[in-house]
Amino acid sequence: MIGIDVEDSENLPKSFIEFPTRWRHVDSAYNDFVRDFRPDSSLSYTAAASNLLAQHGVTRPVKFLPNPAHQDKLTEWIEYLAFECAAHSWFQSNVEAHQPANDKTWKKLVNEGELEPHETEEYVHNRPARSSTLVSAKSRLDEAKRALEVVQRRNNLSWEFIHATADFDDWKREC
Repeated sequence: MIGIDVEDSENLPKSFIEFPTRWRHVDSAYNDFVRDFRPDSSLSYTAAASNLLAQHGVTRPVKFLPNPAHQDKLTEWIEYLAFECAAHSWFQSNVEAHQPANDKTWKKLVNEGELEPHETEEYVHNRPARSSTLVSAKSRLDEAKRALEVVQRRNNLSWEFIHATADFDDWKREC
């Protein structure tokens, strides 16, 4: 857990503020939590976390300790909850910010008239289902191409035979 109580983020080491994880969106949520949820730069980390938790209905007073090993389990859990609230807020603000562009793009797709009635936004975004459909269609197309090649080869060979033996066939009929 984060477990630190400082008066402002300038006192934090850079590596603490830019906490690296494998997920860029988690890093952003954490950095937003440390910086953006402090409307007044004089707020401590504890106050910023408390304000954020209050926005989500958690009003229990909390005081984070500099060393998370000295915190009780409930405080550690509350600190984790504050971070999760920050992550939720980050995702929510991104959804709200990008909703108009998403709606415009969806309307454009719908207006093209190529969607089936059952194809919703969720359906279109369901890549595994689309990929599965595409793989299945490609497999059937490849199979049809192979069958066509067999028929074309057979027809070409038959025409070669007919052309090469046309006189012979005529002679046989005259006998």
